[in-house]
Amino acid sequence: MVSTEDLRMTKPEAEQFARALGLDIHGDLLARLLHSTEGWVAGLYLAALQLQVADDPEAWLDEFDRGHRHVSDFLASEVLSGLAPDVRALLSRTSVLERFNGALASAVSGRPDAGRVVEELVRSNLFIIPLDSRRNWYRFHHLFAELLRCELAATAPEAIPGLHGAAAGWYVDHGFVDEAVQHALAARDVALASDVIARNWIRWALEGQGDTVIHWFDQIGDEALRADARLAMAKAMVMTHLGRLGEAEAWVTVAKSVPSPAPPLDGTASIESGAALVQAVCCHFQGAFTLAASSARAAMSLEPLSSPWRSVAALALGGSQYWLGDHVGADEALAESVRAGAEGRMHFPVILAKGYQAAIAFDRGRRNDAEQLAHEALEQAERVGAAMYGEPLMAHLVLARILRHDGDVKGGVRHADRAISLGRRAGWPSLLAAALLVRATLGLRRDRRPTAASFIADAEQLLPQEQDLGMLGALLSTVKQQVGTGRVTTGPEHAIIEPLTARELDVLRLLQTELTRNEIAQELSVSTNTVKTHTQAVYRKLGISDRRRVVERARTLGIV
Repeated sequence: MVSTEDLRMTKPEAEQFARALGLDIHGDLLARLLHSTEGWVAGLYLAALQLQVADDPEAWLDEFDRGHRHVSDFLASEVLSGLAPDVRALLSRTSVLERFNGALASAVSGRPDAGRVVEELVRSNLFIIPLDSRRNWYRFHHLFAELLRCELAATAPEAIPGLHGAAAGWYVDHGFVDEAVQHALAARDVALASDVIARNWIRWALEGQGDTVIHWFDQIGDEALRADARLAMAKAMVMTHLGRLGEAEAWVTVAKSVPSPAPPLDGTASIESGAALVQAVCCHFQGAFTLAASSARAAMSLEPLSSPWRSVAALALGGSQYWLGDHVGADEALAESVRAGAEGRMHFPVILAKGYQAAIAFDRGRRNDAEQLAHEALEQAERVGAAMYGEPLMAHLVLARILRHDGDVKGGVRHADRAISLGRRAGWPSLLAAALLVRATLGLRRDRRPTAASFIADAEQLLPQEQDLGMLGALLSTVKQQVGTGRVTTGPEHAIIEPLTARELDVLRLLQTELTRNEIAQELSVSTNTVKTHTQAVYRKLGISDRRRVVERARTLGIV
């Protein structure tokens, strides 16, 4: 059987066809015409005749692309007029669809036998084009579709919203989210569009379709968003995910001030919980770590243990505790983030949580564990399509630190630069600043003080001036001091620059006891001078020169 696809002209065939008719049409004009008519011979012929006498061929083609009277007249007189009225009505009602199958055509047209009729029309080559080899889905030739829509608008305009509504309902029932939103809006059913968006935005955003979700919000309009707390909160969360933190906080304010027609459909426990989540995440990425931790605890108290959103709240808590120097608390929160995210299939926060776990392991001198955790995070990011987003940033940052510690400055620069790129793309000021500062230390290792100073200046502009930045603030101070001296040393930022060695950890553990230096030396079977050297290294790396206080600091960091 010869199909519509078989009858479509190729460009060489169209060129030969134009020459046979004596028409001087070639190159870009012919290519555009072929595209507009989809290779339909009669359409090509009618359009080519008109194009040949047009004063401005380019302008005429622009008009033709919008729908041309001569071709429409031909289709109406030669094609539609030969169809039975009921078939013609079926086609015009189905023309509201960009694509269709038998079941969808039945739902929209109201004819249970619509699928059979479509198959018969396909066999008769009636400008219906199969979209897959199994002929499950079809579309109309776009010139034919335009004619059908014009006829529908002329003969039954009052039916058009209902047809779109029927299409939206079918798409909702069969899981076609974007199509459901588009047809609900075309049906002027804002309530249905709102429910579909409220129920599905999180999956689309986490699958990398955040821009599509923003497009839905733009289509539905701010008036509808400001009337529905669920949608306002959804927009706040999407803006957070896209790194547009200021806009996120503004939409949280809106969500807290307007009613919600129904409970949230995105898995959050309440609007209050969602607001705490957004505030925790925004503050974490902005460097307001104390406020982030407080908001994260509030969110976790509102979300049940089964909620996947606990992964996000626990990540904000653990990340903030890490920078505030509470490695023990960070460990617990990050473990909860990984658990809740894995159970709820919320992969993005798990990736960043594992990066933080790698950082803690490296700070405690567990280099191999840190490297393994960092690579696990990067591998997971690749698997779930998150490698281009901000979540792998901490894993790259830890690998940069490991490689710098191992003496591979070039490798460290590669990972630090990647972390910087991800931080810029994600719009996360605090983590971008951390990446810039680690990159600055690598510049010092290469004896490039001006380069390091530039990274420091960029980092300093990103960090809030009146917040407790904890270890991040200490890192900034230390690296600025290093640029002034031209030496890479360690300082009060603790293990950010250099982790403790295995032997230094042994000495540190014994510093907790009442043993004297000589007794520690006997315990470790080393000389007293060796113990003294290791003790001084511990003091230097933790930025404290007092035995009691260095033990307290080590316990806070979870090192001992």
